[in-house]
Formats: sequence, structure tokens, C-alpha cells
Amino acid sequence: MKVLRSYKSLKFNHRLVSDLETRSGDFNSNFSDQAQKKILKGITIKKKLKIRSLQARKKDSDGVIRHAKMYQDYMKRIQIPKAQDLDIHFNTWQELAYSLKHMYGQPLHYLTRIKLMQWDRSRIGTENEHKPTYNMTHPSKAEATIWVMEEIHRRTTSHYHLAQLWLAHPMYHVFIDPIVSQS
Repeated sequence: MKVLRSYKSLKFNHRLVSDLETRSGDFNSNFSDQAQKKILKGITIKKKLKIRSLQARKKDSDGVIRHAKMYQDYMKRIQIPKAQDLDIHFNTWQELAYSLKHMYGQPLHYLTRIKLMQWDRSRIGTENEHKPTYNMTHPSKAEATIWVMEEIHRRTTSHYHLAQLWLAHPMYHVFIDPIVSQS
């Protein structure tokens, strides 16, 4: 049988130094002149590196904003196709998106692709995880859902918002469909 012990509070031997006991010249008295110069030089180098990295980040963000603006302008110009009553069999939302992209010859918006990936991930751990999606959602409803979501993303997304998401997601280009010729 284990016996529970009562614990006593820990005691630390430490000395509290008030502001009155410290001298402003402590920095100077503890280090030699040469050591002080090295420390100050290290601090200024760190400040310069920080400024350079901030400038580089701003330059990168400007490029991402330009890319997002071109991307969003291009996506706005693409017409949403009329949904056809196709009987598409798909296991996941991403498979349906891939099929629609190739059937209609249109790229899907970044935000649409991300949302479909999230929907697929949200099924993990449910009782329907191994059931094909087309058995739970009628294919024509699923297709219409994707096109409605696509229309919203194409027409209403700000390129600044898109750039902000891309800067937070370094592999964003994986979710951008290449431009597919519309024929």
C-alpha cells in the first residue's frame, strides 16, 4: 500500500535586488572596453540583419500580392459552366473536382481546392469514412455545390486576402491549377 506524503513548499535561496541597489554603470564595470565594443557591434549587426530580413519579406509579399492580383483577375474572367446532369462516380470531393476540371477544361480556384480538401479531411474518423462520397451526396448536387462555391470564390475574393493566405501557406502553388486551355 502506498502512503501519500504531504509536500512542503520549496524554498529558494535568492537575493532580491531593489532598483536602489543597482548602479547604471554596472554594464561598464563588468566588461572591458573591448568586450563592450564587441557586444554593441553584435547588437547593431543583429539590428541590420533584422531590417534586411524585413525588407526582403516586404519585397516577397509585394510579389505575392501582384501574383494574387493577376490570378484573381484571370479567375474572374472565366465563365462558370452550365452544370450538366452527369453521373460521375467519385470517392472524395477532390476526385470530383479533378473530374470536373478535366470535363469542363477549367481550373478551379485555390480557395475551392482548399475547401474540398478540408471536406475530405473532415470525414476521417467517421463511420462513413470508407464509403464513397457519391453514395452520400448525389453527383449532380455535389457538382452544383462545387460550381456555386467556385462562383463565389471567383467573383468575391480579394487579391489581398488571397495573398495573405498564400504568404501563410508556403506550398500554396500546389493548390493552384495550371491554366487549362478553354476549347
